[in-house]
Amino acid sequence: MRELVVSWDSPQGRTLTRMVTARETPDEAVEDAVLLAGNLARNEADDIAPKPGPPRTPALSLAAPVPARNPFATMAQRERRLVASASFFFPLATDLDRRDATSALDVNLIYGRIGGIDGAQLGLINVVTPERGRGTGSVTGLEIAALANFVGKDVEGLQIAGGVNVTRGGLDGIELAAIGNSAAERVRGAQVSLGFNRSGGKLEGAQLGLVNTADDIDGVQIGLVNVARRVRGVTVGFVNIADDIDGVPIAPFSVTKSGGLHAVAWSGSSGFASVGVKFATRRTYTLLFGAYHRDFDRDFTGGGLAVGGRVSLGAEFHADIDVSGTYLVAPKASTDVATDSTYHEQLVQPRVRLTLGYRVAQHFGVFVGGAGVGQLRSELGWDRVTASIGPEVFGGVEL
Repeated sequence: MRELVVSWDSPQGRTLTRMVTARETPDEAVEDAVLLAGNLARNEADDIAPKPGPPRTPALSLAAPVPARNPFATMAQRERRLVASASFFFPLATDLDRRDATSALDVNLIYGRIGGIDGAQLGLINVVTPERGRGTGSVTGLEIAALANFVGKDVEGLQIAGGVNVTRGGLDGIELAAIGNSAAERVRGAQVSLGFNRSGGKLEGAQLGLVNTADDIDGVQIGLVNVARRVRGVTVGFVNIADDIDGVPIAPFSVTKSGGLHAVAWSGSSGFASVGVKFATRRTYTLLFGAYHRDFDRDFTGGGLAVGGRVSLGAEFHADIDVSGTYLVAPKASTDVATDSTYHEQLVQPRVRLTLGYRVAQHFGVFVGGAGVGQLRSELGWDRVTASIGPEVFGGVEL
């Protein structure tokens, strides 16, 4: 272990000496010596050294000696800046002895590493991270990487990557990537990718990708699968999952803790028996169901989809309104006497329903309602079609 010793003779004839652990490079040792000498000259050494305690009787100790503590370990380090830096594959770089510095322009051919960016960083793989506790570890400006950008702390600006952008702090700006974006803390701005987007903290802005995840959201998520804790805004996708959505979920399947997943069964004049699963949020729901119906002296089976919303009428009562469509096919073939050909009749039933429900218990409720139903009956394929419109009454249970 190398040591750095600095002494100072005061005008009163008093000599002060301090010894600390020397850092690696000569430049760093000179810098520490200058700072320590100035500290001694200002008679501030007592603020660094521990205060002497009350006198006590010396005792024999077999404990191992404690290494001298560097007083600069807790001091704020001065930020070093570079106009430009370059590397082929770090540590083959111009900033090898200044890896903690903040560079205005950092360029690499394969892999570059620097303590901070206040400007731009361009290369194949860009890494910004503190070194031995020194350096900002942050990016202010622009990062463009053919493969990946990795930042140890925050990003303010724009990141573009052919692969991924990874930020261990927060993002104030925009991330664009082919594979995905990940910010460990809050995001103010936008994350856009062809794959995934992740915000470990609150999202104030937008996420656009196949899979989007965030904590609280004030903004919009657009993707195949959207996951969040609490959403205040709009989520558009195929599946939306959240603790609560205080906004507009647009998806075939949206599920929240405040809404839940419910089994539903009902019977009506235009559908003798229907069984389905309701994917609900606090105010909206999607209902996927199978159906059986008998009409025209034939049995019909099929299924449908309903999308609607709920209005609370108190602790137990609620009203639902939805728009649905049902497609039914007769399993038994029919014969056309004129052509002696066989076919399967089909029914298409669009409807608008109004439902009044009562929650008997936490996991059991009943409902009744009415609907306006249109019906298209197809014979001989779609060569012969008849249409009708009429009312429907129905009732059922929801678990």
